[in-house]
Amino acid sequence: METVNQLQQQYVDFLSSLYSEGLLENQFQNIQMLGEDEAQFVSELLALYFEDSERCLHNLTTAFDQKDVEYEKVHDIAVELYDCNLSLGIQRMNNVCVTFRSCYKSKNLEGCLRCMQQLKDEYYLVKSKLQTLVMLDQRIVAAGGLVPIVE
Repeated sequence: METVNQLQQQYVDFLSSLYSEGLLENQFQNIQMLGEDEAQFVSELLALYFEDSERCLHNLTTAFDQKDVEYEKVHDIAVELYDCNLSLGIQRMNNVCVTFRSCYKSKNLEGCLRCMQQLKDEYYLVKSKLQTLVMLDQRIVAAGGLVPIVE
C-alpha cells in the first residue's frame, strides 16, 4: 500500500508534467491555493469544467451542423469555452481557441471545422489527464493527507 508521501510525490510529479507539457499554466496553481482548505474544491471545480466544456463543444458541433452557420452564435459559445479554460489555466485548449477565433471571425468554415476537431482532441487529452489528477487527489485525501500545491 502506498504511503501518503508516495501519493503526494506522484501528484507533484504528474502535475509538474502537465505544466511542462504546456497543458496547464500558473492559473491552475491559483485555483489550488483558493481551495487548499477544502479537500474536494479542485475536484468539484474540474467536474464543472468538464460539464461546461462538453456542453460548449456539443453546442459548437450543433452550430456547424446547420446549413447556414450563425457565426455570432459560434462566437458566444467559443468565448464561453475560452473563459472556462482561461479561468482554470488550461493553456493548450486556450491556444486552440485563439486560432479558432480567427477562423470564425473570417467565416472560414473549413478552418473552423479543423479547429473544432483540434479542440475536441485537446479537450479529451486534457480531460483524461485531469481525471488522473483528480484520482490522485482523492487517493491522497482518503489516505489522510493534504494535496500538495505545485509551484
